[in-house]
Amino acid sequence: PPVALHSWAILPDRVVLLATPADAQALPRLVQGLARQLATHMSPGRVFNERYHSALVADDWLPACMVWTESLPVRHGLVDTPTRWPWSSAQEHTGLRDPGGLTDHPAYWGMGNTPFARQAHYQQLLQSGLSQKENKEIEQALRGQWALGHQDFLAQLVLQGARRPHPVSRGRPRKQHDSNLVTK
Repeated sequence: PPVALHSWAILPDRVVLLATPADAQALPRLVQGLARQLATHMSPGRVFNERYHSALVADDWLPACMVWTESLPVRHGLVDTPTRWPWSSAQEHTGLRDPGGLTDHPAYWGMGNTPFARQAHYQQLLQSGLSQKENKEIEQALRGQWALGHQDFLAQLVLQGARRPHPVSRGRPRKQHDSNLVTK
């Protein structure tokens, strides 16, 4: 498929997808097609309030991003547990519903040798939730459209890409004081 969907959630104000596109244009085409489909069922108005945001995610961050995505309905006060929200992939990942159109990422497969072991492990992750720091890092990466991953991953992206994968500190760089400089 052009886009492998790993996790998703539909909320009243947003659609969140965790996906791996086959090429650079696959994700923009998917979002555009989704907007066109939604527009045919809406009264006049805009489908999306603003442009879509995306972030490049390292494999080791994928389970945390799945939990973040499927926990959005809880953080927005819509339900008390992620598996009660019918418009997300939480029920598929915990074995309460057939996996439908999901493509399991290798990071999810690494959670156990059997589907039952993976579902039980993921259920524990979902119940534990994320720390405030992890939630903040994911949200900042998504809002700023930065990469999310460990330092080696970010360093590799610097070598491959034309854009910085993470923000730099604000303000002007500090002046370097030269110890060999003599002043009077």
